[in-house]
Amino acid sequence: MTAAAVAMAALGAGGVKTYASDYSVQKYVDSSDESLILDGDTWHCYKDGQIDYDYDGIALNEYGWWKVNNGEVDFSYSGMVLNQYGWWYVNNGGLDGSYSGMGVNEYGWWKYDNGMVDFNYSGIALNDYGWWKFVNGSIDFGANGLVFDEATNTWWYFNGGAIDFAFDGMALNDFGWWKVNNGSVNFGFNGLCSNEYGTWKFNNGTVDFGYNGFAADGENTWYVVNGRVATEYSGTVDGKEVRNGQVMDTVVIQIAHHGRTPELANTTGNVTAQPDLTGPVEYIEYVTVQVDKDGNIAEPVYAENRWKPSDYPSTDDCYVINSIVLEDGKELKAWAAIAEYMESFEDTDGDGIADVPESYRSPDGRKVVEDSKNLGDLLRNPSGYAIAIVIIFIVLLLIVVLLVVLVVKLIKHLRKKRTRKH
Repeated sequence: MTAAAVAMAALGAGGVKTYASDYSVQKYVDSSDESLILDGDTWHCYKDGQIDYDYDGIALNEYGWWKVNNGEVDFSYSGMVLNQYGWWYVNNGGLDGSYSGMGVNEYGWWKYDNGMVDFNYSGIALNDYGWWKFVNGSIDFGANGLVFDEATNTWWYFNGGAIDFAFDGMALNDFGWWKVNNGSVNFGFNGLCSNEYGTWKFNNGTVDFGYNGFAADGENTWYVVNGRVATEYSGTVDGKEVRNGQVMDTVVIQIAHHGRTPELANTTGNVTAQPDLTGPVEYIEYVTVQVDKDGNIAEPVYAENRWKPSDYPSTDDCYVINSIVLEDGKELKAWAAIAEYMESFEDTDGDGIADVPESYRSPDGRKVVEDSKNLGDLLRNPSGYAIAIVIIFIVLLLIVVLLVVLVVKLIKHLRKKRTRKH
């Protein structure tokens, strides 16, 4: 039960002043022998010619019906009063025939229409504590779960008789399980939602028990069987790997192995046989690997915890370098031209994969990175950029030398002039 329901129930049982209502337990109902007479400035209630100090109901005069306490009209009273004609709503001591709302007495909260309790009313109504479910004119504090309201044409989620606008989740009624958002059924929901029995696929706001396939929740993709995520299943479905119901997204990466054989590269225990990472490519393979929602590789490709790059192309100190991420046979980044070029190589061993030509096993005039401080090694086979930089340096050096020569000649010339004048 919500806090509002607890408060409403307590107010209904305690006889304290509430929203639009006040009440005390009424002793007298029949007003047929009571009459109101003005004595000076006070309206007294008379019975058999005497002021009736015991009567606590309502009595009639030429101005209407009025609430009586201690033998006189109580203009301070607002709330419910009963007489032989029914339950009425009194405002500032007088019967208010225009009042439509709620009132409270020792029996609960009631729905008023035109100043009188409407025992035929079943629906919802609002007061300071929220929207409430009414049945036969009174609040049904036992209303819980989904209830349809014809006036608003809405299925509402109730908790302790009040609409629970904070509820977001699944709720059951005679027609199935439904997705509730902000206290009402969301018929536009077509995603996944969980309860104590599992995670379920929804279609138009209700669980689709006939659904079999994949469904996404914004973070991951899941395998669904008969409307429920099959967390007990691990295997392959439509070519996709499924682990505990979760579809493992994959990409294909191209790996260029340098200086080691496929047997060594796939031997997790032989980690001492280090490849020559600067040497020629021994072979190339394509590997399908699992990735997370951000596209990062989720698990090591080779030896345990050895290779788990988060960016591409990536390198590893023991196993591979020059990894390329591919998807549907095409690269995700700027490697498409290279991959297409490599696919043009001939398949010499008949395994269905293009083989790297023998010419790529040696430098063959290509630049080789060497960790050497020898001047001859540093200047051997310079690149076009290196040659251009050297030429620019030589030209600048010649300009500086030329400027120095000119300055020296100018100084000598000036000295000769001064000598002649003397």
